[in-house]
Amino acid sequence: MTEEMMRFEKETGKKALWKGVVTEKFKKWQRGEKIYNQDKERIGILVSEETKTRWQDFANNNN
Repeated sequence: MTEEMMRFEKETGKKALWKGVVTEKFKKWQRGEKIYNQDKERIGILVSEETKTRWQDFANNNN
């Protein structure tokens, strides 16, 4: 791991190497592109097919 990779990890909190391969985020950071953090969390729930359809219709109509 290079000093630049260590600086990337310290600045962004993201990994420069993943499973021995250089990450795309590191390559973009190296080129000077902005790295965005998403403060979102994915959740999952079990619902009936009818409820799922209603939610999908709602999302499509309000998007």
